[in-house]
Amino acid sequence: MVTALKSDNLRQLRPRSRQNAASLRGISSRESGVASSTVPAAIEERSSLRSQATQPQTSPSPTIVDPKVVTALPRTQGIPGWLNLLVKTHRASLMLTFLLVGAVLAAYGWTVVIQQQWGREYRRLETLQKHERQLVAGNEAIKNQMAEQAESPTSGLMVPDPNNAFFLAPAPNRPPAEPPHHPTSQPAPAKPLGY
Repeated sequence: MVTALKSDNLRQLRPRSRQNAASLRGISSRESGVASSTVPAAIEERSSLRSQATQPQTSPSPTIVDPKVVTALPRTQGIPGWLNLLVKTHRASLMLTFLLVGAVLAAYGWTVVIQQQWGREYRRLETLQKHERQLVAGNEAIKNQMAEQAESPTSGLMVPDPNNAFFLAPAPNRPPAEPPHHPTSQPAPAKPLGY
């Protein structure tokens, strides 16, 4: 069974408002007269009307309603297929966007790190090339100094002459030495074991 609340508040307000209007009309007609005895009666009516207005309203009592009279609310229809597809597409594109943004940030960070490492290594290469040039220049200076010392007559060096050269006789051929034979050694495998 379905229960509903019966609203008596609207029904009670209408007759009271009619009574209030009638009583106010009666008060205004009485006040229009000159009689002074009607003034206290009008004040009493107004105070009784005020006391009725300030009294708390009684809560409506539940009443039983016939289920044949009560109509069922229409069932809400499910989300249409195109809207469901649109929502799924939105979610997928949102996830794809987050993945792409993450990939772009990672690639950007990687390029920044690579550029910093490249700059560091390039500076190191420049310093190594500078040291190489200094070493080449020093080596050439030492060679030049040795050549000047060799050309001086006080050095005791002689110019090479083929008449003063001597030749050594070659040693006789010896038979090749045999490797020691180990009978406990294992034969070499035919296939490679690994790389």
